[in-house]
Amino acid sequence: MEVGTLLHWALAHWLQGRDPQEILAHFDQAWQDTAGETLPRQERLHPANVKLCLQHWMAQQPRRDVHVCATEQTFEVPLGRINGEEIMYYGTPDALLEWKSDLYVLDHKSTGDIDEDWAAQWSMNSGLQGYVWGLRQRGYPIKGAFVNGIEIRRLPPWDGNLEKKCQTHKVKYKECQPIHVKGEWVGPLWWSDARLECWRKDVLSMTRRLMDLREADLDTVKMDGQWRWPGCSGGRGRAPCQYRSFCQAGRPTEGLTHMMIPVPWRRESVSEEEEG
Repeated sequence: MEVGTLLHWALAHWLQGRDPQEILAHFDQAWQDTAGETLPRQERLHPANVKLCLQHWMAQQPRRDVHVCATEQTFEVPLGRINGEEIMYYGTPDALLEWKSDLYVLDHKSTGDIDEDWAAQWSMNSGLQGYVWGLRQRGYPIKGAFVNGIEIRRLPPWDGNLEKKCQTHKVKYKECQPIHVKGEWVGPLWWSDARLECWRKDVLSMTRRLMDLREADLDTVKMDGQWRWPGCSGGRGRAPCQYRSFCQAGRPTEGLTHMMIPVPWRRESVSEEEEG
């Protein structure tokens, strides 16, 4: 999550037209501010590798015919009422873009592997539908959404010898290392008014269940993680659930303060960025 936050910082500046070299020059300090001294357990997420992936990614990006209207602006709109209580919906899209005279939401996504399935998953993404629905309620004529993908993988060569020959591209790694970093621009994605209304009703239905949980004894809450793949223990590259110890201890309410990490949601917004 911390690496994702850092990448969103870098990509926001990149969208605003900042010089890539300037972004890279401030990368180390941004890492300290975001992640501190602790190094991730995965090598691909180490700062030197992330910085190199970002450098190669920015160098390869084509010039897109889009106008950046705003970055990371938080909005809130009424979603509906449940038992007389008004439910508010909050969102912070990474950017609002103008493309071919229409407004679109843009969301940055970082991942370890971009493939065909990765690109296909966004066509029914709940978060993107929520952004489009919510901003339309605020009067923005949002037509759809785009996803900007950046792949963060452990870059070869594993021993750091760039003079070695890549078995895939048949040239030295110093020539082909940049193309080991993938990026993908997905979209435009569109949803009908009927689909977005279905999204709103589904969210209200789930909210009702969550409101009921506020009054429930934690001992009575079903523990889906034990049965739903990959479950509590992870597997196939997925990390174990970070709340396993809480469940193993019987989910004691008194354990919430020392068995979980409090991360309050910050509702600050970034100022609007205008071009030209």
